[in-house]
Amino acid sequence: MSLAARTGDAPLKAKWALFACLAALILPTAAWAQNSGSRSGSSGLSDETEMPVRGLSSYYWRGSFGYQYNSLSKNDPGNTNTPIADERHKMLLSGTLGWGPIRADDLYFNIHYSYIQDWKTDTAQAQTFFSKWFSDPKAESFLFRTQDLLRLHELASDLRYVSDPLQAGVFTRFTIGRVGSQILGDSFEEARTVVKSENFVPYVSYKYGRVYRTQLAFPMRTEINEEQPILSNASYAFSSSGRGPLISAIWNNGFFIPVINSLVFFDGFYLRYKYASIQNDRDQLGMAASIDFPVIWRIRAAPRLVFYQQDFVADRVRIACFRKAATSSEECPEDPTLVKRKDSFLGSGGQVYFDYTPNSRFVGDFKFNRTSSTIPEFNSVEYLFTLSYVYSWPKTTTVQKRTQRFQENKYAEEF
Repeated sequence: MSLAARTGDAPLKAKWALFACLAALILPTAAWAQNSGSRSGSSGLSDETEMPVRGLSSYYWRGSFGYQYNSLSKNDPGNTNTPIADERHKMLLSGTLGWGPIRADDLYFNIHYSYIQDWKTDTAQAQTFFSKWFSDPKAESFLFRTQDLLRLHELASDLRYVSDPLQAGVFTRFTIGRVGSQILGDSFEEARTVVKSENFVPYVSYKYGRVYRTQLAFPMRTEINEEQPILSNASYAFSSSGRGPLISAIWNNGFFIPVINSLVFFDGFYLRYKYASIQNDRDQLGMAASIDFPVIWRIRAAPRLVFYQQDFVADRVRIACFRKAATSSEECPEDPTLVKRKDSFLGSGGQVYFDYTPNSRFVGDFKFNRTSSTIPEFNSVEYLFTLSYVYSWPKTTTVQKRTQRFQENKYAEEF
């Protein structure tokens, strides 16, 4: 059964039609609007609307490149005491070009396009590269193969109404992911679309001076997996079929502590996902906390902690026999057994970054994620280490707020 059939929703045209109507209210007016001046943005919890504008002439951009090491260890379905390790090395590249904010009275609008490149390789391919490529240079033996090149194209926009201390708006993001390259690969290789996603996020926020802000958002995200349609999912549904109407929500809180020049964030989230297969339907309830504080000079640290529990709606068929420990084992049932799957996710880590100038930033990011499940085959441990350099105009902090909005409404990769 397709995702559209399970959600019972009409195509996402309704969401985009609503956004188009809202945008139509501001764009014609903004063409004739005069800039009323920028707001002060010296410190604290500043608005994304603070970048000075001149009618339709304001723009922003950013570029980054980096390296990521990813180590994932999962249990062997036949024996939980024998983990299966998977190591990946990734070369990261991204760029963004944005326009706005365009201001018309109390309405603000901005839009940007982002290109994100994720090019991965593994230990086996590295061995092939060093043993074969120098003597027989071919695309399939190169360290980074084009078939492992993921390219994301994103178009995002934000339309908001500002009436201090309240704000209300709609954020949208449309993403297309493609794998392969006809230019860099062999002549017979074809680039293909692997995923499409749309995220439509109505939100409302309240700000108390420059020391506190709270925001409530309702992510309406749809993802279509072209290679594995069974993994297509949506975080909302209006129909009464299946599990009934689904609503996901994220509650963000930010505090600025002037005495120590630090930012504290606390998020709570309840995310519901309906998949093309009911066996993957799940609910997530959790929280995330972080603090951003100065270390020395222009160096700041931002440790982070994420925890959530994930309940799967449908029972799973458990066929394999899993060992509880090296000294004892459970009986293997002759017939398949239905098991309720419930996962607990704990993510820790954070980043350290150095602002060499207001435009350039060096970032080191580390994450340690552990998943414990009632079904041992889904237990996993993951390490991620990333080094990157970012250059932005007109200012890294301001541009980052625009380009990374609502990117963490999913706190872990889906299984």
